[in-house]
Amino acid sequence: MRILQLANFVHDTSGGMGKAMESLAREYRARGHVVMTVIPGTAHESVDGRLVRIPGPRVPMTGGYRVIRARRPVADLIDEFCPDIVELSDKTTLSWVVPWCASRGIHVTVVSHERADEVVRRGPLVARVVLPAVSHWRRGIERFADLIVCASEYAAAEFTRSSRVFVTPLGVDADTFTVAHKSSMWGEPLRLVTCGRLSPEKRPELAVETLRVLNGHMDVELIIAGDGPLRDVLERRAKGLPVRFLGSIADRADVARHLGGADVVLNMGPHETFGLVTLESLACGTPVVVADHGGSREVLFPGCGHACPGEPLEIASRVLDIVSGDKVSIARRCREHAINYTWAATAEAILARSPGGGGMRRAG
Repeated sequence: MRILQLANFVHDTSGGMGKAMESLAREYRARGHVVMTVIPGTAHESVDGRLVRIPGPRVPMTGGYRVIRARRPVADLIDEFCPDIVELSDKTTLSWVVPWCASRGIHVTVVSHERADEVVRRGPLVARVVLPAVSHWRRGIERFADLIVCASEYAAAEFTRSSRVFVTPLGVDADTFTVAHKSSMWGEPLRLVTCGRLSPEKRPELAVETLRVLNGHMDVELIIAGDGPLRDVLERRAKGLPVRFLGSIADRADVARHLGGADVVLNMGPHETFGLVTLESLACGTPVVVADHGGSREVLFPGCGHACPGEPLEIASRVLDIVSGDKVSIARRCREHAINYTWAATAEAILARSPGGGGMRRAG
């Protein structure tokens, strides 16, 4: 089967969506499928026929993300590759691809990586302008997509539940994210880590304010891995506090070392459709505190951390509860729970429900 993966807002150091696309492509190829991944770039280029970059402008205030705006290069590439399935990881800027493919008899699987409807509600003016467009895009996807893959029940709640909406969790690379990186546990100073894009929907300021609460009572430090439009604001906010900003980290092994080196990982984004960092932290044997809204809480297992409201005092209380427990048994529970989530199982579940298998095409 020939699968064309397509998305905007992906680059070499991007977060969960890029990691998911790469991991699924690897699993699809391991099962004998031909995969081409198409993402934005600075120029048109092809890497071994597997990765194609189409030029697109940089989007302001996004930390370097680009979008493919022109439709013709995408349409021409799809026609040239002649896929059995287009796997689209973009419900907004590339939503036109879904009805366009349907009109040509090409099957489309949409992988839902974000809850755009909830993110745009943060600002009343933005909501009035953007939310109708988001609703329009979603209706088109529900009408024309053959399969809609959601990583959590929270992600699926955006759609009208039908047989085409399928919930399956993402996976973790358990060989990279491993307890071999467990270099700190209830150490001095107590080490908190947050890892992700520094943007409003991720609520990274909560990690800084949680540190501020704990800093007056114990020896504690915070490591922030990631970059984004809030970097300067956060650095000013953290002035005088024991905070280290690492910026974006491209090497997954380096990410694993930092997650494994934490005593507790904070992932307080309330709109996470899965929370891959949550799962990767658990695989490293590190407990987590996550938002009580969104998909990350669905990954938690008793004894592996807490889900709580986005209030620094609440988060600090959950951190203190975690570090009052037995570090060896907590690390073991985290790891044993996380390794049940594999990319192989995710890929197999998607392929089993995907249309177009065996070279079949949608009836015109």
